[in-house]
Amino acid sequence: MPSRRAISEAWVVVGPTIRGQDSHPIVREVRVDRVALAQGSPDAILVRDSELTSDVVEAWMNELRAIRIPIGGVEEHMGLDGTSHTLYVEAGMATASLRWWNDGPEAWSELTAWARSTMAELRARVG
Repeated sequence: MPSRRAISEAWVVVGPTIRGQDSHPIVREVRVDRVALAQGSPDAILVRDSELTSDVVEAWMNELRAIRIPIGGVEEHMGLDGTSHTLYVEAGMATASLRWWNDGPEAWSELTAWARSTMAELRARVG
């Protein structure tokens, strides 16, 4: 979510576990235009859904599973003028949540590159 930018966006990918076994995964985009919101515009918040194939989601998860990152002792620079990112993954009782600012820690470069690529693909699929 951008800290000082006019547009904030977030995506969630929901699979058959939640939607039902015979359903396809979907991606939901939530986009907030902070300027329009401050002006009281009814179009300030946009919610859009797009159906995905299970193959696409499985490919993303396979890529993500292959990334190894340290979770402790990571050096990160603090800032208030970039974009912060949060990756949250839930699989049953196991969950992981990672958050970084701007380009993220150097030790996480493979993860942050994957996140940028996946977000670009999500924008293209939903947009």
